Amino acid sequence: MRSGCRSIELILFVTALCMRLKLLGFALTVVLLLPACASTTAPRDPNSGENLVSLRIQTMTEKLDFQVEIADTVFEREKGLMYRNELPENQGMLFVFEKAQPVSFWMKNTRIPLDMVFISADKKIISIQKNALPCQADPCGGYPSRSAVQYVLELNGGISDTMRIGVGDTVDFSL
Repeated sequence: MRSGCRSIELILFVTALCMRLKLLGFALTVVLLLPACASTTAPRDPNSGENLVSLRIQTMTEKLDFQVEIADTVFEREKGLMYRNELPENQGMLFVFEKAQPVSFWMKNTRIPLDMVFISADKKIISIQKNALPCQADPCGGYPSRSAVQYVLELNGGISDTMRIGVGDTVDFSL
């Protein structure tokens, strides 16, 4: 009978040990994955005027200066300029990607028309989507880059025509 009790005690001990190891493994997994899920940059308040970066576009005839918000995290790129009722004249948002790639933008939940300036890794404008209008119904259409880009600059709709911004112009900024 004693041998049967020892077997049961051993089984209970092994079961308890396995449960503790599984719990420890789960806790370790959570601890290791949590930092990967967190943004490396604190969310920016778009209305604060903080975290703006100077950006200059060199056109054929002049230098144009803008103050831009940087969207360099997945969350910031997904939100973009959604829910904004206005955008100051010489401000915009610069979307920064880790590497040059084909991208597509849409205007879901965007309330203002925008010009989308697609910029290569060497900071040359390769295409412009002029005066993209807010999406009125799902599904929203997309505005794709014509080739691989590393940056997309969103400005008030029509400003690229008004200021004569064009393909081949260069863009300068420091992140």
